[in-house]
Amino acid sequence: VYTAASPFPAPFTLVGQAATTTLSTTLALRGSVAYVAGTNGADIVDVSDPAAPVRVGTFGGDLIVRGGFT
Repeated sequence: VYTAASPFPAPFTLVGQAATTTLSTTLALRGSVAYVAGTNGADIVDVSDPAAPVRVGTFGGDLIVRGGFT
């Protein structure tokens, strides 16, 4: 598990980050929108500026088992 303080192995570097729901497990990218699925829902993140991604919404929190895998 990587956090903001974790160094990434070469050639990867941290460019930007956005707060998402607890324990994000899956990522889907379509254009400049990332869908980040986690244990409490799925976040919609605008990644048009990779240095400053912005979470613009969350959905599905009431449809999944809390703490389960999405």
